[in-house]
Formats: sequence, C-alpha cells, structure tokens
Amino acid sequence: MTIFDEFEGLDSKREDKPVIFFFYIEATSQKDRSKPVLNSQQMARMLAHPKVSNQLSEFSCYRRNYKKTKKAIRKKYKVKTAPMLVVFDATGKVIFRTTSFKIKPERLVATLKKLVKKSEKNLEKFQKKREKDEEKAAKKAEKENE
Repeated sequence: MTIFDEFEGLDSKREDKPVIFFFYIEATSQKDRSKPVLNSQQMARMLAHPKVSNQLSEFSCYRRNYKKTKKAIRKKYKVKTAPMLVVFDATGKVIFRTTSFKIKPERLVATLKKLVKKSEKNLEKFQKKREKDEEKAAKKAEKENE
C-alpha cells in the first residue's frame, strides 16, 4: 500500500511527480499561541516564499491537519509531530521528511531540486521493473497457452 492508497482522492490526482504533505497544527482559537501552532505558521510562511513556492510547482502539494490525520497513517509514515514536511517520490515511497521550519529558502529550494531528480530516477527504475515484469508475465502466458 502506498501513499496514493492511503489518502482518499489522491490516486485520481496522481501524476508522475513527487508529492509533498505539509502536516500542521491548527490554532484552536485566535489566542492559541502554542509552539506547534506558531511553528506551523512559520513553516507555512516559508513554503509561501516566492523562491520556494516556485519550486513547489514541481510537486503535488497537500496540507493535512496533524490532529485530523488517522494515527495509523501518522505512525506508518513516521509523522510524530507537526509541523512536518513529508516528501514522497512519484512511486509513493518516502524520500525525505523534515520538521525544520527555520531552513533558509535557498537551501530548501536546493533540497527540493535534488528530490525531484531522485523521484525521477526512482520512477524510471520502477517503470523499467514493471515493464520487465509484464514481459515475464506475457512469456509465461504464452508458454501456458502452447
């Protein structure tokens, strides 16, 4: 089971590009100044930085309220706190996660560029493996039909 199976509706939007989930803590009131809420807000501002948001166009991006995400999913993808960014390659495999909301935009952009390349390589390997598996299955079916 991959990330595409876990979140309802995600598979229908599936593209051959990496996926970013931004897990955040939502304020419970206007006066909520708790550390997780403030950190989530700071990470959201970082993601909205023009350089970062431009690079994010290479990804399918989703926001998830940490508290509304099922515990089993949080456990499976090791989302132990928020804010957290979890990056999946185009095959649904986790390739990066961070809780750092103080990262400089330039550094995050460089990391995101590397992750796009990694995702492309992983997708290429995945597709080649799938093609080989399909060829094997076709040959096996041919032999059985002889």
